[in-house]
Amino acid sequence: MMDSSWTPEQEQLLRDIWPTGESIKRHIKALGDRSYSTIMSHAKKVLKLGSRPKTARGRVAYAWPTIKAELEKHPGTAPELIKRTGLSMAPVCGHLRKANPGPDGAIHIIGWRKRSTGGKPVAIYAIGPGENVPMPEPFSPAEKWKHRCTRRGVGRDPFALAKGHVVAPTTGNGRVYRQSMDVRDDLEVA
Repeated sequence: MMDSSWTPEQEQLLRDIWPTGESIKRHIKALGDRSYSTIMSHAKKVLKLGSRPKTARGRVAYAWPTIKAELEKHPGTAPELIKRTGLSMAPVCGHLRKANPGPDGAIHIIGWRKRSTGGKPVAIYAIGPGENVPMPEPFSPAEKWKHRCTRRGVGRDPFALAKGHVVAPTTGNGRVYRQSMDVRDDLEVA
């Protein structure tokens, strides 16, 4: 059954575009300004064109070159690479896995960072093949408890930064107040 709102020219254009893998969205105006789903439905159900050929359209391979460029600048963990590249976790972790860390891979593990929460250590990756540093043992229950108590006490300890329990913020967010250390007598009287 042929839909009467479609002209023979529009259907022929759709038949011509379909096997090439070219974007249908570029031709929406020429196809009667219909929605994409309407065009796809007409091609499959009315014209019986079948499925479209698979193309690389929409799957630009920019994730690995971006990750590689960041690793060439400075080694890093997966969470650091996510922040530095702006990519999501799935492509970063997927490409690190595909890069086969080790002597035969494109990257290798140069160290590990233990988590203060006691979870699995995080690998620090560097570009190029090399021997992987073995994963350290996780924290013992006693070490986990010690870290937990330290984290709890940090909020109450005004000297936590000096002791090295916390790291000073490095972002530009928030306000910084500068207190003058000059005490003038005439202001004290007022």
